[in-house]
Amino acid sequence: MLETYDYEQLKGLGGHEVVASDGEKVGYLDLVFRDEKTGQPEWLGIWDGLPDSKPRVLLPVRGVEPLTQRPETVDVVRFRIWRIQSF
Repeated sequence: MLETYDYEQLKGLGGHEVVASDGEKVGYLDLVFRDEKTGQPEWLGIWDGLPDSKPRVLLPVRGVEPLTQRPETVDVVRFRIWRIQSF
């Protein structure tokens, strides 16, 4: 689970393509949002890569499961995502 990753590890995944476990392309990991009090990562901002297109997708760090053993070693990161919500 991604909640075991610290801020720097998640930030290191920035720019990686994010693909849902069903093969749907979600976008690119763009931002990591942290809790103000604890500093722990809480949300991932996923961008579709196109200027002025869709709003970013926010994924909660908690409960997101990378399908790659070491996601920092690949260009495309696949996650098991159950529900995606745009804001």
